[in-house]
Amino acid sequence: GYPRLALIVPKRLVKRAGDRNRIRRLAREAFRQRQAELGRYDFVLRLNRSPDRRPVTFTEIDAMFASCRDE
Repeated sequence: GYPRLALIVPKRLVKRAGDRNRIRRLAREAFRQRQAELGRYDFVLRLNRSPDRRPVTFTEIDAMFASCRDE
């Protein structure tokens, strides 16, 4: 009866372990903050393409979870 999160951040898209871990940390924190709003669903966050040269931000990940709110 609670939301769950799975994270897939492939090494082939984000080479440095520190960068992969940063993306995972940001996603877990955004999920934790919005957990009460998300309902009883399982979420899978999968990185499909490389984030280019700029780092992934908390705001981007949080906006993604905000669009998934349970109505």
